[in-house]
Amino acid sequence: MYKPASPRAQILWLTVTHGVVDAYALSVPFILPILLDRVAPENYRAFFAGAFAATGAASTSIGQVGFAWLADRGVKAPFLWLGIGTAAVGMSLLGVAPNLPVAFLLMLVGGLGVAAFHPQSAVAAARLSQGARGFGMSVFIFGGNVGQAAGPLLLILAYAAWSTAVFAPAMVVGLALCVIFGRMYVSIARDSTSKGVTGPFWSRALFVLYLIVTVRTLTVIGLLNFMSLYLDQEMALTDTPRALVLSGFILCGSIGMLFGGPLSDRFSRLPLLLVSLVLPTPIFLLALRAEGFAFPLLLLAANFLLQLTTPLYILLGQETMDRPSNLATSFVMGGAWGTAGLLQLPIGAIANSVGLAPVLSGLSLLPAAAALLLPFLPRAIVGVRPAQGA
Repeated sequence: MYKPASPRAQILWLTVTHGVVDAYALSVPFILPILLDRVAPENYRAFFAGAFAATGAASTSIGQVGFAWLADRGVKAPFLWLGIGTAAVGMSLLGVAPNLPVAFLLMLVGGLGVAAFHPQSAVAAARLSQGARGFGMSVFIFGGNVGQAAGPLLLILAYAAWSTAVFAPAMVVGLALCVIFGRMYVSIARDSTSKGVTGPFWSRALFVLYLIVTVRTLTVIGLLNFMSLYLDQEMALTDTPRALVLSGFILCGSIGMLFGGPLSDRFSRLPLLLVSLVLPTPIFLLALRAEGFAFPLLLLAANFLLQLTTPLYILLGQETMDRPSNLATSFVMGGAWGTAGLLQLPIGAIANSVGLAPVLSGLSLLPAAAALLLPFLPRAIVGVRPAQGA
């Protein structure tokens, strides 16, 4: 008979698995040039790169909403466990896809696997954290970010040595987790499935929270997408310094998430939310006008502050509902990120018209603008002090 692992052990392996799943998701931009060389016509590579990005955003992020809705409707399926295996197979085989139709099918399948994993796993991370929900959620999210940073880099380094043969062991990693920890994943998924309550699964507070997270995420994704071009075209940085700046940007954001969870367990929420939204804007703007080492230092500091409250937003999403909700988590984790990702298309068109610097400045203003929505969140959740929320 299966004996569940301790809550601490379950959170540990959920965090490790989150890193593996997010590594699969973020491997697509890294292998895209390899894939397009093989399956896309030379004159349409940019078009198909955009098409793959849109397919990934729709299936990976927005697809979370569908799986969360099913879980909240009481569908007793181990989406968490199925998602790991599906992501491993789809994203790994994408690297050896023989033609465009197969590549798009694998992108869709792998993206849906990533989407299936996240809602139940995030609800479980908060539930298993017991009295330190902010800290538990920050560790869970930090694991995903470490996977995003390290996994694709290791894959490309291995590809340089072993070519397409590397995609087989990449797939084995996820499948091995499914086999070794399968019963634990199924148990966690079962405990994170709602009892089939048919009440409302949406609220005004959740919609406001979705808008705030979408706006701040526009800044994060936009800076990552367009800062690389800015560093190349406007600052004339070579590949290595440019990569170091972008990697540092991601890493400092991850560290901010790790620190932010414990802070939300110890201090009032509203001041943390205000600091995290308002302070990054002037620091980002100063960074864009700075020279030398001041530029990356200010850029990294701003993202550290902006990402401090990422775990808190996920907890707030769950607390806007009357019960723990996979759907609420998916709107904050997936829906907002997916919407922000799709909005990069018109932002890119604007950048082509007015230039990169004005667009980066505009993106820097968005977090402070999002702070104007905070008064529309219920005081009952944003005004909670740790002693009250215990």
